[in-house]
Amino acid sequence: VNRADLAHGLLHRLDRDTSGAILWAPNFSGYFSGRLQLAARRIRKEYVLVCRGRVPFKMERHVRVPLLKVEQQAGRGARSIVSPLGRPSHTELRRWWSMKAPTGEPISMVEVRLHTGRLHQIRAHMASLGHPLLGDDVYDRRTFNVCEWCPRLFLHAFRLCVNIGDGPIDIQLPLPEDLR
Repeated sequence: VNRADLAHGLLHRLDRDTSGAILWAPNFSGYFSGRLQLAARRIRKEYVLVCRGRVPFKMERHVRVPLLKVEQQAGRGARSIVSPLGRPSHTELRRWWSMKAPTGEPISMVEVRLHTGRLHQIRAHMASLGHPLLGDDVYDRRTFNVCEWCPRLFLHAFRLCVNIGDGPIDIQLPLPEDLR
């Protein structure tokens, strides 16, 4: 059935083990408007992450490297790699703080804004900079003792801004309990 009055649902997705805000349209007009906003890159999506190492103060704030979606070994799904054959991708590092993990290893908390939406974009870009996310078993091959305070991938969609016709919506979510 392809009826316009039945079109509704999720407008984008989050990676597995990523928490946070996601956009849902309850009807066709909201769904259609949301898809247009996504295509025009007018939906603002911001995330907070914790990564390995100290992100240098003078790090380039705009990561613009193409990402190519590739299949992994059997049963592992797809991932993205930096490749000139990939699609244009843009991640903005908005601000960051460096600290030490309870294990003594240097880590950084980073706020990022997505300007495009590629598979695992934030994870692939941060790993390409030498700063894979804590708990990321796809882009960080090194073992890292994830402590009680970080039981999973440390990536949270904390802000979502959109205007789909009834005025602007600005949703901001705190870190979930398991990442505090």
